[in-house]
Amino acid sequence: MRWNPPEFGQVSPAEFIPMAERLGYINLLGENIIRIAGRQCKKWADAGLDLRMNINLSVGQIIEPDFLDKIDTLFDETGAPPEKICFEVTESLAIHDERAFEAYNRQGREDSTGRFRNGIFFA
Repeated sequence: MRWNPPEFGQVSPAEFIPMAERLGYINLLGENIIRIAGRQCKKWADAGLDLRMNINLSVGQIIEPDFLDKIDTLFDETGAPPEKICFEVTESLAIHDERAFEAYNRQGREDSTGRFRNGIFFA
């Protein structure tokens, strides 16, 4: 995702993602990104294109107790084929925030070996 406000020009995710985290907007931002991605994947699928999209997740998103339920709801809303979206959790999550990574695993998720839940792949 890129942010390109007219008054500042293009702002790198390395700048606005930490700001969104500090201000408490990262989960809302993440949900909107997943919704937009889902709509785009649905458009591609409807056009007969066999394309896949990867989405990076923040620590704040994956430690939410209802995170997977939110994902399921967003797929239902957008009609996106879940197998065409891969959610990525970086290795830095395990290194920089061990508690978040443990919470992620307690919720039935796995690390970079990946797994499927309702057709959704977590890398």
